Amino acid sequence: MNNSAPINENLKVLLLEDYLLDAELVKRELSIAHPNWLVQHVENKQAFLDSVRLEQPDVIISDYSLPQFNGIEAFLTIKNLGLEIPFIMITGQLPEETIMECIKEGVDDYVIKSSLKRLSIAIDNALQRKHDREERRTMADSLEWTERKFKNIFKHAGVAICEVLIPNIAEIKAIAKHWRKAELSEMCAFLNEFEILETNKEMLNLFAASSKETINSKFSELFTDDSLAAMRFVFRQLARDSEEIVEKLTMNTLETGKVFVRFKAVQTSRSKSHYIFSFIDLTDVRRSEDRLNKVISRMEALVEHRTEEVSIANKELKFQAQERERINALMRDNYVNMTESIIAAKRIQQLMLPQKQAIADAFDDVFIYLRPKDIVSGDFYWFYGKEGKCWIAGVDCTGHGVPGAFMSMIGSNLLNQTVIANQTLSTSAILHDIDTHVIRELKQHEQGTEVSTGMDLSLCSFDFDKMEMHFSGAFHQLYVIRDGIMHQYKGDRYPLGGTFVHQQKLFHEHIIPIQKGDCVYMTTDGFQDQFGGPKNKKFTRKRFIQLLLDIQGNGMYDQEMMLKSALQDWKGTYEQIDDILVIGLKI
Repeated sequence: MNNSAPINENLKVLLLEDYLLDAELVKRELSIAHPNWLVQHVENKQAFLDSVRLEQPDVIISDYSLPQFNGIEAFLTIKNLGLEIPFIMITGQLPEETIMECIKEGVDDYVIKSSLKRLSIAIDNALQRKHDREERRTMADSLEWTERKFKNIFKHAGVAICEVLIPNIAEIKAIAKHWRKAELSEMCAFLNEFEILETNKEMLNLFAASSKETINSKFSELFTDDSLAAMRFVFRQLARDSEEIVEKLTMNTLETGKVFVRFKAVQTSRSKSHYIFSFIDLTDVRRSEDRLNKVISRMEALVEHRTEEVSIANKELKFQAQERERINALMRDNYVNMTESIIAAKRIQQLMLPQKQAIADAFDDVFIYLRPKDIVSGDFYWFYGKEGKCWIAGVDCTGHGVPGAFMSMIGSNLLNQTVIANQTLSTSAILHDIDTHVIRELKQHEQGTEVSTGMDLSLCSFDFDKMEMHFSGAFHQLYVIRDGIMHQYKGDRYPLGGTFVHQQKLFHEHIIPIQKGDCVYMTTDGFQDQFGGPKNKKFTRKRFIQLLLDIQGNGMYDQEMMLKSALQDWKGTYEQIDDILVIGLKI
């Protein structure tokens, strides 16, 4: 939007802040830039709700941290009430989690209390964005009629499209209730009356037709019995003058094949008997996605081309802007749907992880630092306790994100089956059994199926009666610090499964005496392989070992915080390259 929102010098501001001194600082800062703004200060949830209902503020400013009612809850309350009020979050500090939470929920802006001079700017920007949204809605209402016109431009749309004249539309409407149980033969008879006025080449290709005339003469033959039954719904919508009808159909091609399509009928601006029919091939999901990307690219190119041609025509220019907004909204919805699916998968993966409290009960003190590169993780940890003994594993599956998460579920199930179900308790025997299972489950022993998919793993068992620890590793090391001295125990140099399938693997088992106060650390390679620093180099194992030594003398929670801080300082603005898992155990 090019128009700036008019500044309201009598703006009503609602301030939610439980600390009186901070509230006075905010009021003073706002009064400098806008002395006529009315700032109402409330301290708790009920006063906040009452003020929102009675005063109807123009802007809301809320502290992020409040007793029994935080700023995010206040924002969601406004959102759930259906109110579109600019919402500014203020906080004493700005950790990554706070930023991500504010962005995810849709807060307009956030301001650090030490930078309150930016508050007036943040409010002006939020009001401008609200003004822009209102202008876009006004423009959308005024340009709605142009959408039908654009749907006639289909020859280069990238999907199968045809223009159809329905000469018997009046008869279809006259017997609207009849279509719910119409005979299939009757459906065919009505479809034969449809006249195909124009097609594009994608339409011909999809149904293996040589010309528009071929499609026109054999149009009813394209519909299977199942799709004819589904067309009853389409006919009912035609009878109701629906402007847009969508259905999924299994249809014939003229070469005796079948395609599964998303059928869409849109009424054009010519008359109520003219429609645009589109058929999106969903038979091959990948091909369908590629086609959609081509459609988007071609439509964006068309929008740009037409914008240049009609730059002096205000109505056409607004039409192109509306179309771009629609496409962007579609892409955002697709991205949100995909992200929500992966977030749901993350919740499932988290439910498969052992309870941290069960691990904490087995040791004097613990921390588990798990930081996925993506939403879901290929790194995971596993735990099992029994009669004064326990087993704990840190696992790095091949890849990260969704592929790694799938492999992590296989690994977790194999550990449960091997240790809990089969009662295989020796760490070396456990690794041998899991390696065998991975090779068998992923068919890595078959000719031509060799893939590198596998797992790197460190596995420890603890006998607290004997004060003894057993360790076996697959491409992993174990770190034990006693009295400030680092002891390293190397695992074997091959993974579970993977490209080493045809080698004879022998997993060794280290027996290590332990004593109270020992600190044991298990880690995947994500931390030490992270790029960063002034020269964008790897963190390296050497730095990691020194970091473990430097944080000794602190509790496990503080150690975890120091590891996180060190990683963030090293990584800076560089991208995280792998999943990260570090487990700390104090005997």
